[in-house]
Amino acid sequence: MSVKKHRYAATASTVYFSYFMMGIGMSLLAQFKPQFASLWHSSISEVLSVVSAVGIGGIVSILITGPISDHFGRRASAVIGHLLWAIYYIGLLYAPNFAVAYIIGILGGIANSFLNASNFPALMEIFSESASVAGLMSKFAINIGQFCLPLAILLGTALDSGYRTVFMLAEILYIVMALILAFSPYPDQVTGPKKQEKAKHDFKPVANFYAAGELVGGANGKDSMPSMMNSWSYASGFVAGTAAADNANNYAVDVITSASHAPAPKPEATSGAIHYHC
Repeated sequence: MSVKKHRYAATASTVYFSYFMMGIGMSLLAQFKPQFASLWHSSISEVLSVVSAVGIGGIVSILITGPISDHFGRRASAVIGHLLWAIYYIGLLYAPNFAVAYIIGILGGIANSFLNASNFPALMEIFSESASVAGLMSKFAINIGQFCLPLAILLGTALDSGYRTVFMLAEILYIVMALILAFSPYPDQVTGPKKQEKAKHDFKPVANFYAAGELVGGANGKDSMPSMMNSWSYASGFVAGTAAADNANNYAVDVITSASHAPAPKPEATSGAIHYHC
């Protein structure tokens, strides 16, 4: 390991663990729909609305989290994002009703947007010489988190710890990650033309996880828990979809870049005669 990578080892490890927790959090609330419906005195459909509120929060905040990360630094954005995730997990447990829970769901989406604006750029700046591999590993960490979610739920059920323990543990982990990143070194931010260069990723191996998730989720047939099968399927499908979106975005950037650097066509030399092209 180079001196640079060794210096940022704690930062990179925490960022990857953050991606792992992101994979768990994507469907954690959906695994306890009846419990939260009873907790908020609402219906299961309203619990699912809170799940969708996370996506809404990410959309409405995407235009501000990026500039904040660029202006105040990756560390500030990462700390804010992790603390907001901690508030999200503890807030869901103590929300008195559906309306408050919905607002907390939007807060979780904002937290996710802050992490997207800090984690991935930080990895690209730490592993500047192997950015494609670093990007691939971030998707891999999300996928591993999704695959571990059903196992964590089974463990919590076996220990009679309940869903509250799972959410409180997630809150503690996000606070710990915020503290680690607050005092961990970050590389200098990339600015200027280099910032516009996109790392080219080959996510074909990630797509294989979708097929693997379908096989694992459906291999046990009637003996499998539906929630486990859904988690594996949704997890692998999410990563495969993210990979496809990234590939499409990179392709569009390549096309635009190639067009902007293409030489202008040379005018045809004429001898005064009129040429007709059919």
